[in-house]
Amino acid sequence: MNSFSTKEALLAALRAAPEIWQSGAALATRLGVSRTAVWKAAEELRADGFALESVPRRGYRLGSDTAPLTAESLRVLLGCDWQVEVWPSLRSTNDRARALAAGGAPGPALVASLEQTQGRGRRGRAFYSPAGSGLYFSLLLRPSVTTEDALLITAAAATAARRALSRFGVKTEIKWVNDLYRNGRKVCGVLTEAVLDLESGGLESLVAGFGLNLTAPQGGFPAELQKIAGPVFDRQPHPDAAKIASAIAEDFVALVSALPNTDFLSEYRAANLFVPGTPVTVLPPRGAPYPAVVEEIDNRARLVLRTGCGDRQLLGSGEARLRRSGEEFPAG
Repeated sequence: MNSFSTKEALLAALRAAPEIWQSGAALATRLGVSRTAVWKAAEELRADGFALESVPRRGYRLGSDTAPLTAESLRVLLGCDWQVEVWPSLRSTNDRARALAAGGAPGPALVASLEQTQGRGRRGRAFYSPAGSGLYFSLLLRPSVTTEDALLITAAAATAARRALSRFGVKTEIKWVNDLYRNGRKVCGVLTEAVLDLESGGLESLVAGFGLNLTAPQGGFPAELQKIAGPVFDRQPHPDAAKIASAIAEDFVALVSALPNTDFLSEYRAANLFVPGTPVTVLPPRGAPYPAVVEEIDNRARLVLRTGCGDRQLLGSGEARLRRSGEEFPAG
């Protein structure tokens, strides 16, 4: 089992008593290190951007709830058993998490980046991931889950993100399968990827990537996203990004660990935009879009549809969108 570094242990101690002054001598005794080691760790935290105050004969304290996203802040919140990486920039956090899995990382692991230069969404689409306004991270797990639960994992990821954001006062809705919407705008996307163990029929590894627009980017969203994307929080300062990421991670791990228990599906359905009777447009991987009406979301998190021809269809993957008024489709 890994243990906290002095820097992490100091951050944990200061976060446990926010706004409270703690002397260097008391901290050194508590952490089992010298006062010089405490001073050095404090300087490192300050250099990272933490609002750490120090006053002679009073000691140290964290003066603000807002904090930078660092590996230390995440490990303090998640626990020392987690492998954590935070990068200034990555092509894709999912790609990095998959590389860790291929290299034998046991998990759980969290890979975050302050920006993604080639972030990916579903169906290979680019995911807009600028620096300074978003939270982008991927989780690597090695769960005891069968391939039959693959779609349930995706629904669990969306539920975990929604549940975690609700604890920060943000109400969101889920668009099947795994997008979160607020005020009619997409604020969070999820991309789950798994490697199959052919011998056991289970998953060898699972990577779930989360991209959140915490605030609107400086200058606003690009023109092609202005009618689609929105922010989780309307203004700064917003809650600590590390706290948001760790809350999502803990909820997701709990839901995946509980599978095949699907109690969370009642919450998933209640929050879903695709309620029974909703007219949708199905966008198949090949062929023309076609209209359908939602009947339900079943116990495998599949979308049950009734097509215009009266056929009943199960959509386990792919894409469907809310149908626009007056939308036309090819005949036949």
